[in-house]
Amino acid sequence: MSKDFNDITEAADSQLAAMAMLRLIQGYELSDEQLSDFYHYFLARGTSVTLSVFRDWIKQAPEQAELRQLAEQWTEMLGKRSELSGEEAERFHHQFAERFDATAVLKQPLVIGFAERQAGQAFDVALSNSRRNIRWTLHYTVAGHATLQTSIQQVEVGPGDVLLLPPHAEYHLARSADEPTWNHFYLSFHPHTDWQHHLQWPSPAAEIGLVNVPDAQRTRVQGILDDLIDNSLHPSPVMHDLEANLLQQFILRCRSYFDEGQHKVGDSRIDKAKRFIEEHLSEAFTLEQVATAASVSPSRLSALFKEHTGKSVFSWRNERRLIGAANLLRNSELPIASIGMQMGFSDPTYFSRTFRQHIGCSPKQYRYQR
Repeated sequence: MSKDFNDITEAADSQLAAMAMLRLIQGYELSDEQLSDFYHYFLARGTSVTLSVFRDWIKQAPEQAELRQLAEQWTEMLGKRSELSGEEAERFHHQFAERFDATAVLKQPLVIGFAERQAGQAFDVALSNSRRNIRWTLHYTVAGHATLQTSIQQVEVGPGDVLLLPPHAEYHLARSADEPTWNHFYLSFHPHTDWQHHLQWPSPAAEIGLVNVPDAQRTRVQGILDDLIDNSLHPSPVMHDLEANLLQQFILRCRSYFDEGQHKVGDSRIDKAKRFIEEHLSEAFTLEQVATAASVSPSRLSALFKEHTGKSVFSWRNERRLIGAANLLRNSELPIASIGMQMGFSDPTYFSRTFRQHIGCSPKQYRYQR
């Protein structure tokens, strides 16, 4: 990390920042000193935003219903007191972090930060995503380990791993339970259309990209990320051009670490086949029908599909069906048999057996666990 960023981390004062946060969500206008306390504490927890962007965000904070409720609870508890104890400040930070909505901050073209997530600390929160999100996200692990849970798969990440999370993917990402810390850079961005094809990464789980940076290259990669943070904190006339250049450097550097067989160029025939499968996911169809939609022979489609996805056409279809079923099990009260039918499994026993084979538990257990 850059020296400036470490200095910010060390200088943050938990109690002053907590009081400034509370005053803000109570509806008071912050003094310059209180704003500085709040801003530097926020930066120290890993989101590198300019002061002007931060000001825009805090204008909206008092409008968030959950933060207003938090303000009411603490106002009643404190009574006439105007200070928080150290223990109270940490408890407030935990509660604030749970309700924190960074939507306004994420309106920037690029958000980058470095987070040190330690067990028991306020910002040791899980990161999740819903299909409403339209941004890409990258996480580069420096130390410790994290666990990524998708709808149907679990992926462990450690030092040197770069996760690529596309828009609309559903996941839950957090410090691994048996690890005391997870230190990582993160980037949230909209890719430029000219280099979006560079975001086709090796996939350990549906919709998820992953590459490991070799030991000898990690200092170089971290240098790019340090430069991105420095650029975000020191606005200049070329700030956005520079961040786009550095982001592309980082993505291209990651691509250079792919294994030789992983450098695949996109194929419109595979895209057409996937689109046909998605549009007819709950229906019975043949390989010939998929091949016709992709304008290729069945034998050629089978070879191409395996080459580009690592799966057969029907294995990929079943994976998509199971992802849809898992989403319905989590987010609806539909009977399990109805969910199976809706996702194309006409036999409830076959649905349950397939679900268990791929996910490790029955649909009923999965629903209960989630």
